[in-house]
Amino acid sequence: MNICRYTILSLLVSVLFFACSQNPPLGSDLLKESELLYNNENYRDAIKMVDSSIVLLTGHSFCLAWALNQKAACLTKLGEYNNALILYAKSDSLITETEPGRVELKALNLGGAGVCYYELSDYPAAKNAFEKELKINISLYGKNNGHTARNYNNLGNCFSDRGLVDTALQYYFTALGIYKRIGEGEALNAAMTYKNIGRTLKYGGRYWESLKYLDTCLMIRKKFYGNKKHENMADSYINLGKGFLAVNEIDKSLYLHKKALLSVNPNSIPEKFQIVMAIDDIGNCYFELGDYIRAQRFYEYALNTRRSFLPHHHPNILTNYASIGECYRANGQLDSA
Repeated sequence: MNICRYTILSLLVSVLFFACSQNPPLGSDLLKESELLYNNENYRDAIKMVDSSIVLLTGHSFCLAWALNQKAACLTKLGEYNNALILYAKSDSLITETEPGRVELKALNLGGAGVCYYELSDYPAAKNAFEKELKINISLYGKNNGHTARNYNNLGNCFSDRGLVDTALQYYFTALGIYKRIGEGEALNAAMTYKNIGRTLKYGGRYWESLKYLDTCLMIRKKFYGNKKHENMADSYINLGKGFLAVNEIDKSLYLHKKALLSVNPNSIPEKFQIVMAIDDIGNCYFELGDYIRAQRFYEYALNTRRSFLPHHHPNILTNYASIGECYRANGQLDSA
């Protein structure tokens, strides 16, 4: 799933940075460059730029805290969650000690940490971070805005992934209501919430109802992206494909997952996550069809791809090993399993 799945927002960048000082210090241009690189998904280069800026920001505590947050955001996008958590904590500690009134950055650190905890499946820690972020955002912006809607959406994720369907749906519908009141400007975030409602209904066994929400998400994204390749389009095809797999519509599921593979840029780090997810699910389709040899090939390909950009202990890599073992077991190769 994706966090609001799990995205790090580059919010208030210019306002926050130029609040560092009426005369921005040396290193400010490098931070602005790193922001552009981040937005263009050049995360490794953005990290290099941030590292260069940090050297020049000694004595400017708020700007240094912001730089640490930016580096953490890049690491989060690269799947280096534990390293990102260290930097979010350092940024938060620095801002707490020197400028505790800068709660906007505290909220960003909490949100980023929540994403990392979520991706590491530490749902209680993620929930705690998102609840603290929500409290700050309500104090800053009120109850009905994109910031708080994102918080409700992310809190829903923490309950959904633990199988607490009714609680998760309460958070999601709260978020969706806010997005609807805001209007077109939040269409993509509303689409994310439709997706999360759909996948949660699927978890609760309400498969056909789930498909309606997943299809609504796809339609909103199609309207926004058109024929452009984008990870969000792949995400919609994958989730709708999972929905059809759940109701045993294997051919439709295979078709949608193959559409997902055609909707991504294989050189983009975030879209590699979508690629391996689609490959995994194609393996799941063939497993359900009883074609265990072909399923195993897709699981192994997904595993090798994940190894190229994720740490070896990442939960998704462990899941791949388990899937491959199931294929061996289904083929009667118990020793290999």
